[in-house]
Amino acid sequence: MPGDIGYRVLPHTADTRIEAWAPARAACLEAAVRALVSTFADVTAAEATDSIEESFAESTDEDLLVAVLEQVIYLVEVVGVVPVTVDFVDEKAGRLAGSFAVAPLEAVEICGPAPKAIALSDLVFEDRDNKWRCLVTIDV
Repeated sequence: MPGDIGYRVLPHTADTRIEAWAPARAACLEAAVRALVSTFADVTAAEATDSIEESFAESTDEDLLVAVLEQVIYLVEVVGVVPVTVDFVDEKAGRLAGSFAVAPLEAVEICGPAPKAIALSDLVFEDRDNKWRCLVTIDV
């Protein structure tokens, strides 16, 4: 995996698979959000018009990953906004707080199908050798 923090979109038969990595859990979740957004929108030229504060409390790290990515899907489908940047603060085990800086859906360039759900099969979110890594399949 190149670089300390990053992501990539992996080939997958029918859906989309993303991988993200970082030295800290919160940074890995931020990279996963960027990876998810990159699969359907180009936000490089978009300016955030609002900030949405969120907090998550889940029983496992995998549940936390799913909750964060499902929130992105909710923001797109229901609220009509796309995260341009994200900033999370890791709290105690299973807890995370932060904000999504968002732009209206019509202000970003759509470059792929919108995500519909996070697949729970083949989900990985782990801390190995002091580096967090996740692998997620996105239903499109």
